[in-house]
Amino acid sequence: MTEPIASPTLALLYLAQGHRARAQATLDEVLELEPFNGYALALRERVRREPGHGVELSARFIPRAGAIDIGAGELELRWSIPRALINPARRLDVVIAIATRPQASLAHTSIPCLDRTATQRFATPLGPASAAVALIASIPRGAIEILAVAEPQSW
Repeated sequence: MTEPIASPTLALLYLAQGHRARAQATLDEVLELEPFNGYALALRERVRREPGHGVELSARFIPRAGAIDIGAGELELRWSIPRALINPARRLDVVIAIATRPQASLAHTSIPCLDRTATQRFATPLGPASAAVALIASIPRGAIEILAVAEPQSW
């Protein structure tokens, strides 16, 4: 019996080469075996978004200058939302989840998108840690739509 080679990393390679259908099929295979694989779930949302819909979201870890501990720093978030997606009935937020090791804790927060285009930084817990970042739209009755998912970050 051969081991399956489907992985989120393989799907990411397909996506980088422009093979969206292959990336989606690979992620479907991963999620069939591991339905709660967080990396595959986040990447699936990225693949589902049609290119050119206009929402942009990025995250990057910026180490603190002169810090003794290389795990000290900030997470810089950048987003851009097309005017057509701005609607007073919808709230737009950037949602951040950070998992730290070795204590295996999970923290989450959100930042309201008050401007269509913005850059914002916030202090991160000491690493090693990883962050997942998504831009979501919510409506008053509680439904949400994921508009963009940033590349995962680790430090």
